[in-house]
Amino acid sequence: MHYLAQSVNTSPGIIRGFGLYGLVGTTPSSSPGIFNTFLSNIIGLLTVVGGIWFFFVLMSGAIMWIGAGGDKAKLIEARQRIFMGLIGITLIVAAVFIADIVGGILGFDIMDPGGMIPEIDPEP
Repeated sequence: MHYLAQSVNTSPGIIRGFGLYGLVGTTPSSSPGIFNTFLSNIIGLLTVVGGIWFFFVLMSGAIMWIGAGGDKAKLIEARQRIFMGLIGITLIVAAVFIADIVGGILGFDIMDPGGMIPEIDPEP
């Protein structure tokens, strides 16, 4: 009886990352910069997604407002949707500033996490 852990791994070769994150031809000293770039791209992507989401929430609230036709309940629902969208975009923007302020108070740059990683010399 062969268990899964005893099976032979037939991987198609060396598994590498994609693009810049594949680390082909890089040195260990460039790792903090690569980490910064990766994290910055993720934060930027999430910020853009949040902005697009805000736009759609705002537009759907505006369409609901226009289509309310004098109905008080629909008008209140549309107003609440727009208000929640504004709160969301405010929180997204405030989170970046709060992280920067907290990092300044604690003495390290939260927005530059690669700067906190000490450089390690691979050669003794």
